[in-house]
Amino acid sequence: MVLSAVFITDLKGKIIISRNYRGDIPMSIAEKFTQYVTEKDDNEQRPVFTNDESGVTFVYIK
Repeated sequence: MVLSAVFITDLKGKIIISRNYRGDIPMSIAEKFTQYVTEKDDNEQRPVFTNDESGVTFVYIK
């Protein structure tokens, strides 16, 4: 597995720091991550999940 991008966000989902290493991930993917975090309850959130639409895997650390 290769790391394509890193996004560090605040609690509201605003990007604070980002780095797109390979350029194959659109910057708009951070919005999908924010939607996942805000829509799911804390008990339903998983630390590693894949977005079905884009096939991008996210790692979530709170």
